[in-house]
Amino acid sequence: MKKFSIIIFAFLLALAMTACGKSHYSHNEEALFDLGIEVTKTMQEMTYSDEYISLYSTIEFEDEIVKFQATDYDSPIAVYSVEIPNAKDVLSKLGSENIDDYDKLSDNLKEQLDHRVSLSSIISSINAQSGTNTMILCSILTATKYDKDVELDKSIAYLYVFEEGIPIAVTFTKSGYANGQFLLLNDSNSYEDISEIFNRYSCKVDKIK
Repeated sequence: MKKFSIIIFAFLLALAMTACGKSHYSHNEEALFDLGIEVTKTMQEMTYSDEYISLYSTIEFEDEIVKFQATDYDSPIAVYSVEIPNAKDVLSKLGSENIDDYDKLSDNLKEQLDHRVSLSSIISSINAQSGTNTMILCSILTATKYDKDVELDKSIAYLYVFEEGIPIAVTFTKSGYANGQFLLLNDSNSYEDISEIFNRYSCKVDKIK
């Protein structure tokens, strides 16, 4: 009987630990979501500040800025997680001619390359199809936030989709930074369309909200 009680106790303890793990994951997901919203709200403020934009460029963006301006960047209608591939996969999809050189790099240099060539490279490639001025504006309208309590095993991105505003991709790094970029998808905001676009770059997409 005593042995049976010990087994039951061990089972309940394992179950409790599993539950705690799930709770921690949910909390972490919620923390990332909230940090991402801080980024999207900051980017909304940027779109309405001529002074901020003028500090970065002498180009007039009167025609381009209008499509970025919206008041619902704090209220996404959908949120997707985007798994970020390593630099080799990204460079291969972007058509790098020297992709075989990646395997010749040390682990240290591979890590450096993975930091430099990430989701931002993919987003820039997609945004480039919307014209030079719009691409320049997208590079100006980026925002970064930091939360020391965010801990990740690897970087991940959330794509926030809005009813009025342009989608925003927020990349969360292992060190607690959240970097936001506008993503121009030509009104293709359904899960199927978004998945198809990112699958071209070996990115896995899951709907989380």
